Amino acid sequence: MVDDVSSAGSTAPHHLRLFAPEADDTVSAWWPRLAILTIAGVTAFLCTSSCRQSLWLDELHTGWTISAGWSDIAPRAVQGNTGPFYFWCTAITSGKLVGIPATMAGMRWTSVVAATLLVTAAWFAVQRWTKSYSAAACTAALLAVDHNTLFFGSEARAYIWVQLAALLQVMIFWEIIRQQKVTPSKLVAWSLLSATMLHLHATSALFLVAELGFACFDPPSRRLMRHRGVQCAVTAVIVCGMVLVPILTDVFERRENWHLFVASPDLSEV
Repeated sequence: MVDDVSSAGSTAPHHLRLFAPEADDTVSAWWPRLAILTIAGVTAFLCTSSCRQSLWLDELHTGWTISAGWSDIAPRAVQGNTGPFYFWCTAITSGKLVGIPATMAGMRWTSVVAATLLVTAAWFAVQRWTKSYSAAACTAALLAVDHNTLFFGSEARAYIWVQLAALLQVMIFWEIIRQQKVTPSKLVAWSLLSATMLHLHATSALFLVAELGFACFDPPSRRLMRHRGVQCAVTAVIVCGMVLVPILTDVFERRENWHLFVASPDLSEV
């Protein structure tokens, strides 16, 4: 096993060098590629294996929603307390356009792809932020065997796609903050990913609130908020999110139905 060493040849203790940037040698040239391909393959295999289980309640709602005519997908999606964007996409990827009936595999295969991409994106994010292939490999490996990754990566629901979109969006956000530089391509990517997150699941708005809060209270980032491009991007995302207001209003009006399935928590128990 080859120990990680910093590119500057640091003599730091091994436990401090473990996540240091690796030297540019023959080993570091091939092992990261082999590692990420292996981890991604294991993720895809584990998620695919879980896809053999029967559909559970929420997935039955997905099947019921996409089995309707195109005009009925949106109303059926709202009855499941969510927007129609994911269900339109699933109807397309499951073969509805060519008349293929929905199947468990047809509804779930995109979640397997999303889980694999999530693990891969996590690798690149950690490697970019830490300059360490070891840290990236550990992060991706832990994520690949995480229960939530395997569960959401094998179900016909939007949650694994929300996680993937959120990770990519946060990566772009942090690049803008770290470099203190705004480019049109990054703003467009951030806006599209933010809008996608919102339409996959409205609760992802919490990410946007956290990011905007950080940008407003961090002095260097506060200057970025005065950039016209940033203001236009934020406004565009808000406008896209406003489309969900009627859906969220309808869901809120049916909030009493939630008590049939989930008890309201007592504040003393939180």
